[in-house]
Amino acid sequence: MIFGIQSIYDYRWLTSRGGYERKTYCKKTIHFPYSALWNAVIPQTHSILAYKDYLIVIRPTEAIVFQHETKSELHTVEFDGKCLPVVYNGFLMTVNNNVLEGHNLSDGLLEFEYNIDQGDPLFLLPYDDFIIIVTDSNYLIKVSDSNVVSKLLPNEISTSPVISGDKVVVACNDYNIYFYDFDLNQVAVSSPIGEVTDLVGFDGKSVVAVRKGGGSVALALEDGKRIWSNLYPKGRNLHAVSDGSKMYLLGSDSGIVAIRPDGRTIWTNRKISPSYSGISGRLILVCTRDGLLHPIQTSTGQSHMLYATPGNVTSTPTILDDKAFLICGPNIVELSTSPYNKYLGFECNLDFDLLCPEKVYKRDIFVKNISDNIVNARIYCMVKNASVSEESLKLVPGQTANIELTVKTFGEIKLQEWGELIIDTSSYRYRLGVRYVVEQIPGDCNLDCKVDATDLIIIATCMGKRSYHQGYKKAYDFDENGIIDNLDVEILIQNFGVDRN
Repeated sequence: MIFGIQSIYDYRWLTSRGGYERKTYCKKTIHFPYSALWNAVIPQTHSILAYKDYLIVIRPTEAIVFQHETKSELHTVEFDGKCLPVVYNGFLMTVNNNVLEGHNLSDGLLEFEYNIDQGDPLFLLPYDDFIIIVTDSNYLIKVSDSNVVSKLLPNEISTSPVISGDKVVVACNDYNIYFYDFDLNQVAVSSPIGEVTDLVGFDGKSVVAVRKGGGSVALALEDGKRIWSNLYPKGRNLHAVSDGSKMYLLGSDSGIVAIRPDGRTIWTNRKISPSYSGISGRLILVCTRDGLLHPIQTSTGQSHMLYATPGNVTSTPTILDDKAFLICGPNIVELSTSPYNKYLGFECNLDFDLLCPEKVYKRDIFVKNISDNIVNARIYCMVKNASVSEESLKLVPGQTANIELTVKTFGEIKLQEWGELIIDTSSYRYRLGVRYVVEQIPGDCNLDCKVDATDLIIIATCMGKRSYHQGYKKAYDFDENGIIDNLDVEILIQNFGVDRN
């Protein structure tokens, strides 16, 4: 046996660039106002790992393990510095002289080891029940409880690989991206896309590659084919983050561009110049070189109330539940919601995405008093065509209330709206971003959100009508060429059977 396996499905925040990329959603969103609960001076810190009750500070040749709540130092694990450690199933995984070592997080004791014979490890990539190792001899190695599988890569690797869906995805210096199943059999390869500086898993069906010179490409996991390409991000500090439903492309010259899985732009925020970023629930925590932390709403791209960090952030923020850890030069700062003794927690998804015209949509928002005092709150909505009956709540400590948000769409062909749900308390105003898009399905003549025989009958009554004819309906001119003809019928047939209801 190489090492024991223990399920950790509730704690998949393994590393900032690990098997699950960045955690899709945290249990709680860090929200303003912020407060620095811990500010320690630890020079030469590279990164921070967070796992259950532990924080691991990674320095050039050592990893210092802290107890999360008390911040007491438990022990130090040394490594040779060639490969950054990761957390895997409760163990701190390090590499010393080509030996993969597993140290117990609670006491630092060495529990198991594995000799790596195919070169010096460059990257460790943990998953549920195995670890992927990439070496400088271009080997991809899978180490699990039952066996070891290795695969020689076709070229040198250019950036950290990722696990997306059921594939291991590797970008090489031959400008191609290679897709392997979990048995490390190559299943697909992309066409050349240029040098890659960042790979991010998206929705379990695709992976996004950020190019060194700027721009990005989304590739299908199944066959490696391009799904879309984008001119963004641009400038320096090019990277991307994903929450599983949207991809956020970040660059110093382009700000943030939010992309849907099909490649369509949702929103842009070009007012800031990102350096590092991480996702916490409904917020992207974006750091800039002027020493500011911007909380960006994932639904709308808007931000409110910046936080001034004690120096320039030099690493990706590490998120653990409702806390964030930042490296600012020699300082390590833990941020959490400010303990005003009167604050709230929220559980909701206010990104409605694609809706249908002439429909009513509802969404539940759960508000919990996570303080030790009674909180009085007033709730109202500031978004077009959406309504929340303004109400006042009085929540005792630990009490949860349910608020229903209603979006009423109307018969415009295309519409995108965003705004805010406001929760006012005596201590703070909470602002939650709300966004929705209304769009006609090509072929849906009667706007019932499905394309069926009824639509064929409707379009037949308008065949041959031009834009200047009486009876011409723009909603039926799907190719927008000014005439309702066979081309529009072909579009309807292509979408026949599509149903959003």
